[in-house]
Parts: sequence; C-alpha cells; structure tokens
Amino acid sequence: MLKVLLASHGTLAKAMKETAAFLLGENENVHTLCAYVDEASMNLSSLVDAWSSGRKENETWVVMTDLFGGSVNNEFMNRLPGDDYFLIAGMNLPLVISVLSEDEALDCGKLRQVAEDAGEMLVYCNDLLTEAADDEEF
Repeated sequence: MLKVLLASHGTLAKAMKETAAFLLGENENVHTLCAYVDEASMNLSSLVDAWSSGRKENETWVVMTDLFGGSVNNEFMNRLPGDDYFLIAGMNLPLVISVLSEDEALDCGKLRQVAEDAGEMLVYCNDLLTEAADDEEF
C-alpha cells in the first residue's frame, strides 16, 4: 500500500495536503510532518523517529520534503539507505498530485520521471509573453 509523507519547515506540508485534498478528494494515506511550528515540533529527529517507528512492513512510503539541503530533508537523507522509503526534495503541488494520482506501482524509475515532469511545471511566464509577442510580429 502506498503511503505519502509530506514534510516541511512550517506548515507548507499541511497546506499541500489540504490543497491536494481539495483537488483530488481526501486521501487517508497522506500524512504530514510540519517541523518548527510549536514546542512539540522543535525536535525534528524525534518527529522523524516517531514516523519511522510507526511504519508497517508492507507499506511503501514516498517522502516529499520542501527543500533539498534543508534540515527536514537532511534528517531523512541521514536515514537512507537503512530505512526503506523513496525520498524526493523540492515538493511542489504538481509533484504531490502526480504521486497521488499514480495508478501504477511506483518504483525508482517511475518516481524519477514523476519528479522530472513536476519540475517542468516551473515556468517563468514572462518569457511566454515575450515569445508570443515575437511570434505575432512574423
């Protein structure tokens, strides 16, 4: 069974989950880890320990963190490869939606492709307007 953990500094993970639920419907397999938002979430290592110890053997987890190289991502990186989960940094809404919409079994190759596709959703829109104006001139 596929489970997803959205992990972030602050409440970004919670907002991603809420937005994904708005677009796709509620999903009980999506969980969040919001670090540094209150006294209980200041000890990131303890938060990740609690998540790790609560996992079941037959579950496949995809962990998405907000920022590569940030403390949240680093805490998960430090536990690889011993812990068995897929880790993607640079969480964005297209990535979350793609993972949650995936019908096929996810493996390393499929997740790499999903991450690449989500990255292509980053677009500097001003260039689109410039290109459209240039095309109209011809």
